[in-house]
Amino acid sequence: MPSTPQPLFPDLPPELRNEIYTYLSSPSPDSQLLNSHLPLALKTFTCKHTTMHLCPAHHGSTSLLSLSSPEAHEYASWLLSNGIALHITIHFNGRINTFTLPHWSKKVSTHLHKLARRHPWLAKVASYKIDVLWDPLDGALQSRQQKRRAAHVPLDMADALTQLMQRDVKAKQGSVALRVHFEQRFAVLNALAARKFGVGVFLRDRERLRGFKSVLREV
Repeated sequence: MPSTPQPLFPDLPPELRNEIYTYLSSPSPDSQLLNSHLPLALKTFTCKHTTMHLCPAHHGSTSLLSLSSPEAHEYASWLLSNGIALHITIHFNGRINTFTLPHWSKKVSTHLHKLARRHPWLAKVASYKIDVLWDPLDGALQSRQQKRRAAHVPLDMADALTQLMQRDVKAKQGSVALRVHFEQRFAVLNALAARKFGVGVFLRDRERLRGFKSVLREV
């Protein structure tokens, strides 16, 4: 028979136990980001134009997580609900001028919801760290009067990638850090091109990634 979960500190009220768990799971200057003891390891998804890596990570106490199952269960459950950051990297190495966002978003949505059915705790993850390596084969996005900007694509991707987050979690704790990295070849081409990526558009856009408690954008 499976062991019955037992509180690690049975004499302490739940609020105080949560304070201890929060302290033990908060990042410190010498702590390492870990994927150990989590039910979901690194996942890689390949869609047309992109390769995506998704990995949950934490700064939790491996000592507590390594205890016997009944004792570790409470802390592990708390960590999944409160102490996980989802790290996602996207390598855009296809053609920006034939890239179709709705098609990409639909495929990503299928992957994410399949994961969420197996790992319901993903809906409670409040922190997303998204890095996009921008390296399109065809360089600049060609658009009449620049109505469409390449800078919108990483933002729209981030909107699609964060769709699992529960609405209350999003409003109270939701944090997205979106960083775009130019591959060296593209950085040179972009500097010389008449039609540019649109760094200012990326940094100033307010139509996308709405409703989160905090959003960080960097290039």
